Amino acid sequence: MTPASGTAVAFADATHGVLANGAAFFRTTDGGSTWFLATIDTADVAGIKDIHFASPTVGIAVGTRPNNTPVTLRSADAGVTWVTVPSGTTTPLMAVSFGSATVGAAVGAAGEIAYTTDGGQSWAPATVPTDLSLQSVAFASASIAVASASTGGLFRTTDGGKVWTALAPVGTSSAAESIKFSSATTGFYVNGDGIRRSDDAGVTWSLIPGTSSLHELDFGDAMHGVAVGPFGNSVVTFDGGVTWTKLPVTQPDLHAVSFAGASTVVVLGQVIQRSTDSGKTWGKTGPTVLVVPPSINSLRYADAKTAVAVGGFTDTLILRTTDRGITWGEVMNPTTDQLAAVDFASPKVGVAVGKGVILRSVDGGAAWKVAASDSSRRLYAVRFASPTVGVSTGALGLVLRTTDAGATWNPIASSFGGASLTAVAFSSPTEGVIGADNGGLYRTTDAGLTWLPTVGGAGAFQTVTSIGFADATTAIAVGSHGFVLRSSDGGATWSTITAANPQAPDVTAVAFATPTLGYALVATGIIRRTIDGGKTWSEPFPHLPSTFAAIDFADAKNGLIGGVFSSILRTTTGGL
Repeated sequence: MTPASGTAVAFADATHGVLANGAAFFRTTDGGSTWFLATIDTADVAGIKDIHFASPTVGIAVGTRPNNTPVTLRSADAGVTWVTVPSGTTTPLMAVSFGSATVGAAVGAAGEIAYTTDGGQSWAPATVPTDLSLQSVAFASASIAVASASTGGLFRTTDGGKVWTALAPVGTSSAAESIKFSSATTGFYVNGDGIRRSDDAGVTWSLIPGTSSLHELDFGDAMHGVAVGPFGNSVVTFDGGVTWTKLPVTQPDLHAVSFAGASTVVVLGQVIQRSTDSGKTWGKTGPTVLVVPPSINSLRYADAKTAVAVGGFTDTLILRTTDRGITWGEVMNPTTDQLAAVDFASPKVGVAVGKGVILRSVDGGAAWKVAASDSSRRLYAVRFASPTVGVSTGALGLVLRTTDAGATWNPIASSFGGASLTAVAFSSPTEGVIGADNGGLYRTTDAGLTWLPTVGGAGAFQTVTSIGFADATTAIAVGSHGFVLRSSDGGATWSTITAANPQAPDVTAVAFATPTLGYALVATGIIRRTIDGGKTWSEPFPHLPSTFAAIDFADAKNGLIGGVFSSILRTTTGGL
């Protein structure tokens, strides 16, 4: 995923829409004015190429998996959640379209087309007279649709996508990058030549003079349409496509467009741009919105259903779920400082720490207030040993301790040699471990009042990124260059499971669902699993498309991981 605004956008109705950026989904409920994270119930997605809503509730997204095979996702709640369904093809998918609430088709490489008659719940392979890569597809009605191939060839169906016949190629060998029908007979497609129009439901096409290279188009109704492309070529029509004029947007290079109703339209380039008058004016009525989601640095369950994720990049972020991670909403943040860690002392009381700030919530993370602020004290981690006692650690050996559930914090005397303290975990109300950026590990047996060096560590030039207790005596510490350490005596001594390797990626987080079942996240998108309390580790899942750095479990079945670009994945099976 890149800092561009997205790869595809589609609206279910005038207010609800979905934007895909690589493997991540963002959702709007106000016609594209603001966007927030949606939930994908799968980690096996590399990139989304196209999205289409068959109805105000049912949406289909198509694209590729990390192994370059097709993936089809379906939403039955207007894009709030997405689950994978069988794709009906063996090669990557490029585009999808529906002619009714039940009939649709998806096209892809090697001439493959899959069709559905049940709203995208199941897909079957169609009969297509080509092995060329297919780029786009659009329905004129529930039975008639047109698809384009990479050589400029066109294919048409009259039975809802089951059987396709070849039409004569038109124009150059450049494929139609986008096809849309504004009525049952009138259609348009765009490519490197410009815009072509059909008035016979896609049988014949003619080039519209004066149009240039374009990528995608969409219509809000029969009269209003927008086509977007590179080099300032984007155009708008107010007369049903008879004439097209330059689109007055601030970004010259655009690659995606979608109407939300007849008058609101969103275009994607390096930023999201929005118009509420069918494309006449932009910016004043629809402000430009940057989509560079902050990274999630930490997440923690408050109770079985409620969890909070915190993070930041150039700004700050707090997200909250009350339905086990199915949906997430952004929480008002009283600070602009990036947040590094979050923990809960009880289902109601939680603390988040970051760059010189400590936030506290007393309502399960619904609202937060500043408990302490000191810009000279950068904090990296926080954990509660009990409902009242907690510790936060930070730069230059800083250890802050609370005995009133995070309302007040006081520094404790320590001798960590100026190392930054980057991780902390407790196994009981009295026993816990701190990890440092010099590879050191330190243990307390008096609820964090004093800390002593342990036996064994990661090495002087390594950073401990995370510590997880499987039970009262078994602990795992992970960190830079892939090291994994294990303790079987509550953190007093440590043995090396995996030594640091300068060529290995960092292990970013570790957590246990049960005393034997645990997971470690690796910066390159790898999830490692142990089923023997951390003695051995395997890599049972395909590599994820981006970095994840936060993990927590509510119980043996329900868990969450979070990472860059505000991505959150969930399991309800303990990852098994």
